[in-house]
Amino acid sequence: MARSFYEDDDKVLTTPGVNTPMPSKLEEEEKLHGNHSFVQGMVVRTSPVIETYTKELRKWLHDKYAIYGAEWETQKSSFNNEWNNVKREVAQTVADPVLPNLIYILTAALTGSILVNRRSLPTRFIVPVITGGAATAYFMPNTFRNLDKKLDQFEAQVAPQFHQERERFVNEDVKGFEEEFKRGIRYANGALQMSIHDARLKLASLFSDDK
Repeated sequence: MARSFYEDDDKVLTTPGVNTPMPSKLEEEEKLHGNHSFVQGMVVRTSPVIETYTKELRKWLHDKYAIYGAEWETQKSSFNNEWNNVKREVAQTVADPVLPNLIYILTAALTGSILVNRRSLPTRFIVPVITGGAATAYFMPNTFRNLDKKLDQFEAQVAPQFHQERERFVNEDVKGFEEEFKRGIRYANGALQMSIHDARLKLASLFSDDK
């Protein structure tokens, strides 16, 4: 076993610069500068103030690391959950082949934008939306119905009163249109019957004149 170089030295403090034991008074004064201990015959001095601040700094760094680490894990988990929700919603909404239908829809929206590029700002915004929506309804009808349902649910959650009023107006308009359509059909049927009746009378009069 290796022999320690300082194992025969006495564990006493020496006066700096002199190889003699330190006087008691000077030793007390030295203690004010920190504690000391012997490690294999060597005097190791430590400062309580530095140790205290170092300990506090390490504790502060450890606490901050733990806090930021937990926050990072929370945010990462939240982002993963949101991303999974987005993927699930997209999978539930898109019910038609994306390609080449998406190209047709973008082409229709771009065409609408080009046609009104010199008009007012509201027109330049509304027309591409209308042309793109019409193309979506034509090329991706199932997806369009799902989007309409999602938007209807979102409107009911965000603005329930507006949603109810809109539904009421839409129902009234549809009901009014149905009534107008039925009246038009009844009028057309009546007019057709009158025309047929008049035609029959004319034919009958013609044949009677021939006789």
